[in-house]
Amino acid sequence: MPALRTDPKKLVYTQHNLANVYRETGDLDRALAYLAESDAIARVHLLPIQRSFHLTSMAHIQLQQGRIDEALDTYRAAVDLSRQTQHAEGLVQSLRMLGNALLALARYEEALPRLQEAAQLFVQLEDRGSEAEMRTGIALILERTSLDQAAQAWSVVLDLQRSRGDSRGELQACEGLARATRESGGDAVSAFESALTLAATIGNRARETAIRNTLGILEWERGGYAAALKHYECALPLAREEGSVAHEVVILNSLGASLTRLGRPDEARTVLEESLALSRTIGERQLKAHTLAALGHLSLTTGDPGGAAQRFEESRLLRQAIGDRAGARAMERRLASLAREP
Repeated sequence: MPALRTDPKKLVYTQHNLANVYRETGDLDRALAYLAESDAIARVHLLPIQRSFHLTSMAHIQLQQGRIDEALDTYRAAVDLSRQTQHAEGLVQSLRMLGNALLALARYEEALPRLQEAAQLFVQLEDRGSEAEMRTGIALILERTSLDQAAQAWSVVLDLQRSRGDSRGELQACEGLARATRESGGDAVSAFESALTLAATIGNRARETAIRNTLGILEWERGGYAAALKHYECALPLAREEGSVAHEVVILNSLGASLTRLGRPDEARTVLEESLALSRTIGERQLKAHTLAALGHLSLTTGDPGGAAQRFEESRLLRQAIGDRAGARAMERRLASLAREP
């Protein structure tokens, strides 16, 4: 103990370690108290490097406690302190934490410059993994705020992750580039196909299912119903393997709609009835409403307007019950159109 009293560095490290112990046990208030005391000692003894780590640890706990504004102010204090003392490691880590916190809070304009500065600092520190993390955050923000820059940002992340051999990061970037291409009005099929190949190669079945579904939608939108059907047929066993009944219902609905468009009503009805039974089993009323609408469209193609009206009305009532006003209005329009037909 005498050594701790005479060596402030050892004392603040001991306090910080005690804080970590209490944090691990879930006693956040006591952990925060030890960190605050450690920060006070470091401030008195002019230990700015130690203070930067105390402050970011305090901010993290404040975030856990839901004290958002306090946490952000504490992160900012850590940034300012590290900048004033020219402590590169403390600055880049505090910028990283502040930027990520702001990103999670969807405060994109505030997060972007912090992540950009952190990325440049990680370049100087030759920490390519952390640089990739920052550039991924930047790309996610630009995807929401500046589509004309998002594709380029994702391309940078893609090249970086490929050079690092990070397959998961490469897949995330590949999907991001495909999304940005799609949202900007470009032909995103080839971009999503690249992502699909990568997802299959690394065995990420969940992403493979999602990408197959997206490709099916893209093919559907341009009238490629046979191509869409192939994607949905490949996605169905993946969804079943994944064990997500909700995803299975979504794929079955898309399969049924594609078969309807391709003039294969018996197969379409079998698939959609299976989807309807599954949606009832898991209590997914929104999915059930979509299936009922698909069955209504199928009835129209087979010359059964009465059956179509019944399905559209069931879908309308269900959508109305769950608060899906837009969907209910769509069904009302379909019913009105049927009523006008001779």
